[in-house]
Amino acid sequence: MSKVRVVSTHALREMGVVGDEVAKLIKDKVGLKVEIIDQIEEAELFYQAVLSDFEIQSDYVIADVGGGSVQILIGNKNSLKEAFLLKTGTSTLWDKFTPKHKEMDFPNRGEIKKMKNYILRELQPVPKGLKAPIIYGSSCIIDLFKGIRLPMQKHESSKSHPFKAEVSDIEKFLGEVWSIPYDIREEKYISPTYRYMWGVDKAFLNIVELAKKVEAPYIIPSNANINQGLLKSIANF
Repeated sequence: MSKVRVVSTHALREMGVVGDEVAKLIKDKVGLKVEIIDQIEEAELFYQAVLSDFEIQSDYVIADVGGGSVQILIGNKNSLKEAFLLKTGTSTLWDKFTPKHKEMDFPNRGEIKKMKNYILRELQPVPKGLKAPIIYGSSCIIDLFKGIRLPMQKHESSKSHPFKAEVSDIEKFLGEVWSIPYDIREEKYISPTYRYMWGVDKAFLNIVELAKKVEAPYIIPSNANINQGLLKSIANF
C-alpha cells in the first residue's frame, strides 16, 4: 500500500485560521490531508535529508534558508544537538524592511543595514566560535552557486554535497550584487541551466552573518530539501 504525506510549511503556518481553511479546501477538493507542520519538524526533516550520507561524524551547522523562516541546526550524523528557529527568511526581510518597494527594486544601504541588524538580533542565541562548517540549503544551492559562478572547491565527506565555498567569496558576491537592479541581475547571472534566484541577496546575508558568528571555516552548498526528509519519515513509518 502506498504512503503519502502532504505538508505545508511557512505559508499556511503563518496564515493561522485561513491556513486551516485552505488545508480543508484541499482535502475537500482532492481528498488529501495537508499537515501544517511547525518550524521544529520542518527543521528536523531538513536535518535528516542533509546529513544522511555524510561520512565524518564531526559537528556541522546546518542552515535552511527559506522565504519566510530560517532554521539553524547544530549537530552531527548521530544526533541533533541544538535548533534555532529564526524569522529572517528572504521574503520576510523584504516585506519587513522594504514595504514600499516594487518587486524588481533593490534595497538601499539604510535598508540593508536594518536587515543585517535584525538578523544579528535573531542570531543572538546561536553559540559563538563553533568553528564548524555550515551546510547551506535548500533545494537548489549547489545549482545556484554554479549559476552565479561562485568559486567552489572539492568536498569529499558527502557524495551529495561534493563542493565547498569560502565565506569571503560569498561576502564578495553579496557586496557586488546589492547595487544591481533585479532585472539586470537576471541578465548578468544566468547560465544555460539556471536563472538567477530573486532572494539570494537576503539569503546570503543570513549565511554571511551566521558564518561570522560561528567562525565557519567554509560553506557547503546543498540541493537537499525537506522532501527527502519526508521520504525517510514515510519509509520509517
